[in-house]
Amino acid sequence: MLVPISKTNNRSNGMFITADKYERLCLSKELQKEFNEENKELYLYWDEKSRTIGISKKGHDNSHVPYKFDSRWCASANDYLRRCGVETRESAVKFLYDGNEGEILLFRQAGIRIMQTFKQEANGNLVTCERA
Repeated sequence: MLVPISKTNNRSNGMFITADKYERLCLSKELQKEFNEENKELYLYWDEKSRTIGISKKGHDNSHVPYKFDSRWCASANDYLRRCGVETRESAVKFLYDGNEGEILLFRQAGIRIMQTFKQEANGNLVTCERA
């Protein structure tokens, strides 16, 4: 039996951030809706271990300087990407929505998988251990 399959637009599905070859961070349409404001200054965070970008309307403290996003919701982020070790010269890098940590939205680098292993404690309990 034939099943009908409609064309889909994968470009606008879900919340994600793209680091393009011009060293900009660009927000997806769905993510833009989360920050639908006149003030397009957002604070960026980075988790080296899980290769995760954090983005929020609020900064960590007064010394945390926001990134300014333009009308297309892109921000020049060459300093941020270099500091985090994200290489975009060959191709764009996509970061997929991975949950929240308080008011910070988290985006894990696509294609990076954190392996989990287990170890047994002396009392017999299994404990997860992360390894890249």
